[in-house]
Amino acid sequence: MRAMVRIKTVRSVNIYIGRQVALLLAVITFGLTFVIWLTQTVRFLDLIINRGLPLTTALYLLSLLVPELLIILLPAALFIASLFVYWRLGVDSELVVLRSAGMSPWQLARPALATAVVVTLICYWLGLSLAPHANRAFGGLTTELRNDFSQVLIQAGVFTEATPGVTVYTRARTADGSLAGVVVYDQRAGRPQTIYTASRGLITGGPTGPAILLEDGTLQQRESRKDPPSILTFERTLVQLGLGDGTARVVQPKQQWMTIDELLRPADPVDDATRIRYRTEVHWRLSQPLFGLAYVAVALASLLVGSIGRRAQFWRGIVAVLLVCAMQGSAYGALSATIRRPEFWPLLYAVPLTPTLLAFALLRLPRLRGPFLVRQWAAHP
Repeated sequence: MRAMVRIKTVRSVNIYIGRQVALLLAVITFGLTFVIWLTQTVRFLDLIINRGLPLTTALYLLSLLVPELLIILLPAALFIASLFVYWRLGVDSELVVLRSAGMSPWQLARPALATAVVVTLICYWLGLSLAPHANRAFGGLTTELRNDFSQVLIQAGVFTEATPGVTVYTRARTADGSLAGVVVYDQRAGRPQTIYTASRGLITGGPTGPAILLEDGTLQQRESRKDPPSILTFERTLVQLGLGDGTARVVQPKQQWMTIDELLRPADPVDDATRIRYRTEVHWRLSQPLFGLAYVAVALASLLVGSIGRRAQFWRGIVAVLLVCAMQGSAYGALSATIRRPEFWPLLYAVPLTPTLLAFALLRLPRLRGPFLVRQWAAHP
């Protein structure tokens, strides 16, 4: 009967602590994500208000940034939530009561560790599956919008550099999307300086990127500043705003866009330096989710091992924050070393795993939790 009561008591305590950690984790994650999301919204305000970018498209673009943000925010939010919950339990003397009831530091740490395992799995799913596809979609859509001059770039009454070396001006935009009163100044290198004036224009797409179709206008062109301009009239002409060399504009994939399989087995042949960067990116993605578990383990070992008191809890929280900062700095140091020397890749895993295993040992093994200095002082007064 006592064993059953003890099991129910431990289970109730785990649910009580786990609920607080999970609730605070959700609040902090939502708050941080919303704040960063708002800062990114400023980038699209001009496109939405002045350049006609649909609000739904802007919201979709912003939603594609969330997976990458969550990979960074979830471990940090979990560390803050765990540190605050256990610090408050210690300040309110709840930890003292639970320790007096016979619960070990490992039993007290179980709810936060279970939440950390769940967060680690979520971060693996985000980093290995969802985030690469979201980054690829974000890059492709921003490139598409950048080339969609009729919707995004061309503004009535404003001289706009549509592409390097080409400036476009339009007097007005009609309801059907065409341009009225168009001036195009083409000063791209390797071409004669040309000024197009037309009563009407229409932005079109093609294999070389966007182009502008001009109707009922004149063309002024000269080879150099010393030469007089030659003036021609035209009924219809097409001005390329893209590459203009007959080749399609291809967006090269970035490492953030590639999945693990694409990084390990690239579709196109790559040199040794690129292959090393790809493998380093793979190790970095596999090691980063481990920090969620490492942060929580360090926080719990700092707050639960040893005597518990209000003043001690404060300083232990400071120590936990400093240790986490040191771990994050060591992670970037290990990444830098791995980029220079690829054989150092085990350091990427050692940085989060070493503190985690040490914290587990302190929480789990009673003989390691003994106050060593106190025993020495008692033996040699």
